[in-house]
Amino acid sequence: MNNHIEFIGLEDIAAKALIKLCENDMEGKVSFDKLIEYGNEVVKSVDGKAVVMLSLSRKNNLVTDYSDLFEINEEEDSIAIRSGKTIKDIEKRFLFFFSKDVYQALVSEGALKILGISTSSVA
Repeated sequence: MNNHIEFIGLEDIAAKALIKLCENDMEGKVSFDKLIEYGNEVVKSVDGKAVVMLSLSRKNNLVTDYSDLFEINEEEDSIAIRSGKTIKDIEKRFLFFFSKDVYQALVSEGALKILGISTSSVA
């Protein structure tokens, strides 16, 4: 039995959420409040065996380190895929090295519901 804690960065949560939204023909934009809710659902789904690293510095790093992929709307406090970028562009930068449990939690019915994705329409 694996007892280690996995650390999930805000950038990983944002990338996975935006990918899932686009795969389901939804707008490639999500609020930071929804990302926090999504991350908390993932942690809950794996019985606390993961921690989502959420902080202002992580948010600022997301803006600077991935500005070629994402854009931030300060007014809406949201993040979106930059115009001209694709899911493939994001997947090239994010390899998602998570345990099976965490990966399944990222795409679970509860997590996707928070993003407004109906599991009957999941790609």
